[in-house]
Amino acid sequence: NEEIGVIYYDYNPQFSSTYPFEVIGGLDIPAGFYCKEISEVKDKFEDKITFTSPTKRGVKLIKVVQNGETSIYLYITLSGSTVNVGKTGVYLLFDSGEKLEKPNQQIDVEVNKSSKGYLYTAFIKLNETDINLLRNNLITDIRLYVYDDVIKIDTAYQIQGFVNCLVQN
Repeated sequence: NEEIGVIYYDYNPQFSSTYPFEVIGGLDIPAGFYCKEISEVKDKFEDKITFTSPTKRGVKLIKVVQNGETSIYLYITLSGSTVNVGKTGVYLLFDSGEKLEKPNQQIDVEVNKSSKGYLYTAFIKLNETDINLLRNNLITDIRLYVYDDVIKIDTAYQIQGFVNCLVQN
């Protein structure tokens, strides 16, 4: 602006969660923008290719193409301070008000080796309805059993971008 002049900001994409600015008027991310971050591994022994997104705020997407069939999975990890074994329930809230609910989804637990507490994980095979929810909405919150996490908007855009890349390729 004319009063202050030009301000430069040294942006480090490795720490995108510390970005202090708000985008006004929305964000128009080009189609395929996040596709370059997805890794591809071809199995040497089977007719199988696995595509994996980076983990963002405990969320990772995996696409497996084997013998002409394609499956997409959602892998979620959250930490908790108490141990709960044999519990169920995965819930995702979206900016549209819609929900993805998997109340019978098994939650695995293990000791958190890098910090205090426990890690709770869910590995979900997504159906067409689940995939469309993730493609067309931004995740705002995640719950595994009773453990919650809020998803920041930049991470929500990344997760949505990964889903779109996996579906298109």
